[in-house]
This record gives sequence, structure tokens and C-alpha cells, in this order.
Amino acid sequence: PSVKFRKYQVLAVVSFWSVYLYKGNRHGPPLLRRISGLLSHRLTAWQTVVITLLYLYTTRNFGKLVGLECPEPLASLYTRSYFRATWITTALDAGFWTAMNLRPKWLRDFASMVFSVYYLICAEQADEKVRKIRGGLTLQHLRVGWDKPTTPYLSFITRIMRPKLMRYPPRAIRIPRPRDSSYKESVDAWLYFDGPISSLKKHNKIILDIPGGGFVAMDPRGHDDKLLAWAGRTGLPLLALNYKKAPEHPYPYALNECYDVYHTLVASRGRCIGLSGDSVPQIVISGDSAGANLAVGLTLMILQSGGTDTRRWHGEPSLPVPEGVVLVYPALDMNIGNWMTDEQMALIKDRRMRKTNRGVLRRKSDDYRKLTPDTPHASDEEDDRAPSPPGMTESTLTGEPIIVSPSSNAPHTSAGHTIDSSVTTKPPSAASASQLAKPEPLRTRLAMSSMISYFNDRILTPEMMRAMIILYIGPYHRPDF
Repeated sequence: PSVKFRKYQVLAVVSFWSVYLYKGNRHGPPLLRRISGLLSHRLTAWQTVVITLLYLYTTRNFGKLVGLECPEPLASLYTRSYFRATWITTALDAGFWTAMNLRPKWLRDFASMVFSVYYLICAEQADEKVRKIRGGLTLQHLRVGWDKPTTPYLSFITRIMRPKLMRYPPRAIRIPRPRDSSYKESVDAWLYFDGPISSLKKHNKIILDIPGGGFVAMDPRGHDDKLLAWAGRTGLPLLALNYKKAPEHPYPYALNECYDVYHTLVASRGRCIGLSGDSVPQIVISGDSAGANLAVGLTLMILQSGGTDTRRWHGEPSLPVPEGVVLVYPALDMNIGNWMTDEQMALIKDRRMRKTNRGVLRRKSDDYRKLTPDTPHASDEEDDRAPSPPGMTESTLTGEPIIVSPSSNAPHTSAGHTIDSSVTTKPPSAASASQLAKPEPLRTRLAMSSMISYFNDRILTPEMMRAMIILYIGPYHRPDF
């Protein structure tokens, strides 16, 4: 039956029994009156209500009691302790998302904890709440969910539970940009060092950490557990970057921030954070999740600059390679064509860029084949059809990305160095523009990687991954398309 019919059916049932209870015999129809009369001497109205509710609860959960209910689909992929942790994080997500629109802030923070305690008890309702929200994610949901550790009550609880890892608290610090950078705004960071500022001069090793957060959320203080432990146990100064987040600062802004900080650390010989400056410091780059993606991108940019070679790049001395790269669950595969529809892919493909720099793309594909000879690759024709992300093209001289700022006609490289306008691709002619304007069917691979096929995760879902990528590569501010 239709939805409208079912509504009338429910109204009819409720109306019939309401009238019967009001007009009919208080002990029911004739066949039940004797039994009802006997029970009324033994059971009060309160006992009757409780027994009825217990009966309904038992029937609803009968499968659990006799072991017939299906197991949690992904429970076998987790250890018991980790699965228990997902129960807590799910309750926290549901509680914070339920209260996130409340005002003022103190009420929102308090209600978030109250709702979280409720969802810890009602775990099934928490699962359902989180599942519905993840189906229609917004940027606010992502930030509220991931910035929980810095809220007052959770921050207080974690400080009490966390062991004493450092005697000195983290210090806020600002790192200036290199002299020739196209950006002038300094980069925010936190310095984790278990000692006074004066003792920094004794060190010539630095850990440069790039925190995760899906490119859209979380500053270093949301990773205090890891950063305090590393700084306390190694005794080294640890510089954690608070890079600008998407979509307000989409790709490649954060990557350029990381590169400029590395450049400044090398150029200043560490003086920018308090080192003596007697020698170029040895730097270990670390990152988790999205931060690990930026760490790898930063390392590739350093290698592009010539590494330890004596060559010069755009008039700058080549940067020394880092001593090591530590990646914690890195987000390295952005091949989202595996799990997006043609319509969704159309939003992040700029058709005007399809024909630009075909030679550069082919050359980079050839280089990739040489580096990974055992990996199957797409054909040259598919490589030619692969467009660059919006607002990005390739330099015909260096092969590095060129980003054209909307507010300026001067393009610059992803390393922050300005490039002469003669390097950029010429605008298409009227004939070619008309050809590019014609709609063409977009090709998406039908293959589903094994990791994505198991990706209905309790912590990070495909919807969340898709939202992060869309927000990061910009300029789209709505991850749900």
C-alpha cells in the first residue's frame, strides 16, 4: 500500500483502540474478562506497563539472546580493543554532531558531552545517527568530528589520563617565509621541546611533523598524545605545522607552506626556531594520514630541487634531502576515479585543460614507467586524456606544477617561485575552444581496488574520503556535490 494508505491505517488502529478503551468494558472482550479480572488482583498498573515494555524489548532483541543475529560486518577486521575504541569514537561523533548547532559555545560543549554519554549507552542509536550524517556530510561535520580533542571537557579529561611525557609545555611559534617565496604570510607552528629555549642551541637535529586531519581540520594540539611522546622520548625539538586548511586554502597552499618552512629551516640553519645556526640541521619529516600525503609531496619537491646535487634550481641552491621520512597511515592514493561516478568526476575535471602540455604529461608517464617497471600502466592515449586538477597546469620547462592565482596574472610554481609568463601555455584558439566546449563522455575505471571494497569503515568511510579530496583540490565548498 501507499504511504498515505499506511498513515490512514495507523490512524484507524489508534482511533479504534482509543475508543474501545474509553467506551468498552475495562476488562476487555468477554473471553478475556475472567483472566483480566484474576490478574488485576495480582498486578498493579505499573507492573503491567513494565512487563509489557520488557516483552516488547525482548522480542526486538530475540536474535541477540539466542545467537541468531548477524555479526558486525567488519568486526573480524578489528581487534577487540580497537573495536571497543570505535564504539567510543562513534558515540563521541554522534554526541558532538547532535549538539553542534547549539548556541552559545559553553552550552554546545556541555551538551556534546551529555549526548556522548547517552550514545555510549545507546550504541545502536549512535551507529544509526552517524550513518545518516555520513550520508550527507558537510564541512562543519568534518571539523566538529575531528576537532573534538581540543574542546574544553575532552581536553581536560585527556590531560588527566595522559602520563607525564614532558616537563615543558608546547610553544606557539611563527616561521617566516623564504625571501623569494610568492607568499608573505608566515606559517603557524607549535614547538614541542622538553627543555628551556636556551638549550635548543645544543641541537642540530629537528623533527618536522605535518599533522593529519583530512586537509580540512585538526591543528597540532589535536595530536598532543603523539607529539608529546615523541618530543619527550627523543629529546629532540619537534616542530609541528599548523598549515592552512581547505577549502579556504585549497591545494597547493598547504603543500607550499610545508616547503617554505623546510626551506626556511635550511636557509636559517635552524635559527628560526632557536638553534645555534652553526650548521644546517638534520631534518626528519613525519606525517600521519593527510599530513603524510603532504610529507611525501614535500619530499618530492625537495628532490625536484636537486637534492644534495650541486645544481641550482630557479637561482636557489638545491635543498638537502631529509634524513628520513616517517609516514603513519599515509593517504597516498588519490586515484578517486576508481570509486566515483562520471557525474562526480566531472566536477573535478577541467575540460579546458585536457589538451595542454600533452608532451609533458607523456614524458612524466614515461618516467613513472621506468621507476615502476613491474606495475601495469594506462596507455599513452589515456594519459593524454588525464586532466590536471582545476587551476593547475604543467611547466614546459621544468615539468613542475604552475598555479595561476585568480587575483594575479603572474603564475608561480608549487615551490613558491615566480615563473615568466612565456612559460605558460598559450590560450586556445577560437576553433579549439569550440571543440573543447563540446560535451564529451568522461571515462572512469570500473575496477574497484581491494582496499576500497573493504572500506565501509567505522572510522573513515568512502564518503568522508571523497569529501576530503573534493574540498582539498578545490574550489568546491560542498563535499556532497
